[in-house]
Amino acid sequence: MNHNEPQLTAAYMQTLLGEMLAIFKNATLCLLEYTDNQKLQKTQSNIEKYFGEKINFVENNFSEQLQNELNAYFDQKLTCFSTQLSPIGTCFQQKVWQILQTIPYGQTISYKQQSQQYGDHKAIRAIASANGKNPISILIPCHRVIGSNGTLVGYAGGLWRKQKLLEIENVLTSSLF
Repeated sequence: MNHNEPQLTAAYMQTLLGEMLAIFKNATLCLLEYTDNQKLQKTQSNIEKYFGEKINFVENNFSEQLQNELNAYFDQKLTCFSTQLSPIGTCFQQKVWQILQTIPYGQTISYKQQSQQYGDHKAIRAIASANGKNPISILIPCHRVIGSNGTLVGYAGGLWRKQKLLEIENVLTSSLF
């Protein structure tokens, strides 16, 4: 890789649910968040501090691939993303986010089921908190986690977005309310 090329790059993604910001470290995605998130500015600063460099806003092959994948996802033509992920978080958060990535497209699990998969059925609140800190919306599908009684709860992007994402994935939303 050319040392003059920016390694921390960002681009805006257009989706049916609003504009999103994607930040890449080299070829891996470390953030995909809705631009109306009030914590986005702070998150950007934290990423720059973490990597010790400024974010360069420039479209590249990685951002173009992600935009194409998001378009196909929202058109219900893509169920599995190939964009490489590199979320920044604690070891606990990383393990929780890995569990999220095992939930099949079009299916949901409860926070209780997720805590059982984690191996600690008492960690429901901590796991829900880690889900809420998921830095890569949609691709790390925290929208697929619902309440034990089938209700939509806890989505940093807003419950209306969680509902739309589940509708796109053809989850029977009538049973979720």
